[in-house]
Amino acid sequence: MLLCFALVFSLSCGEGEELLWPEDSVDSAPGVEVPGSEEVAMPQEDEGAWKGEEDWGDEDAEGEEAWVPEVAAAASWFPTLSRYAYATGYCHSAAAVYTSSSLSTRGTSSPYKAYSTATIYTSDEVYVYSINDTYALVSYPTSSGRKEGYIKTSALLSGDYRSKGPAAKIKAKVYRNAYEAIFPYGNSYGDMSYGTIDKGDTVIGVGRGTTSYVWLGIRFYEKYVQVFYAARSGNRAWKIGYLPEYVYNSLTGLP
Repeated sequence: MLLCFALVFSLSCGEGEELLWPEDSVDSAPGVEVPGSEEVAMPQEDEGAWKGEEDWGDEDAEGEEAWVPEVAAAASWFPTLSRYAYATGYCHSAAAVYTSSSLSTRGTSSPYKAYSTATIYTSDEVYVYSINDTYALVSYPTSSGRKEGYIKTSALLSGDYRSKGPAAKIKAKVYRNAYEAIFPYGNSYGDMSYGTIDKGDTVIGVGRGTTSYVWLGIRFYEKYVQVFYAARSGNRAWKIGYLPEYVYNSLTGLP
């Protein structure tokens, strides 16, 4: 009797092990993972992880694309200009003149003439009729009268600094170039100022940098800010000039 019971118990256990051992039985059970089985390294999970990286990358790309309008929007810092409300100023370096805003063919746009030597020099006062971050439409003096053409904005403005502060808090002289702005001792020509910002005037910062001068054999370095400032006279509405940075900070209250 005891022998029969042991035999029956042994056969029952053997059958139980056979039911649990085959991989087919385990794989078919939902939600069960076995190390080394194909279920663990499912390609769907890999694709999901990769897709997550792509989504993260897309967010980065969207972030970059969102940055582009901010750069383009920098043009909104410039005042609205026209032939009836233009700005005057001087290029900080010799500027090639082009026949169109594509900046591909040297020459003038009005009167139209293509020629490779069309140039505005730093001593030429330009009238700026429109401007953005890439180009400006200007007129400049020649021996046969003023002519119009397009120049790179970088030839007119000193960098991409943009700041529109509150109305001017103090009165300040403005200079036509950075050197004259930071040179404190005058020269044989007397007062080098290009104009004056009055208290309450609108001032728009459009460039900044550092330049130097030599005095008594020593070279000094000073910071400056380039600005648009209101200067209405006839069809001229604005001037573009330079201030020492410390004067600009006092004038606007900006750091």
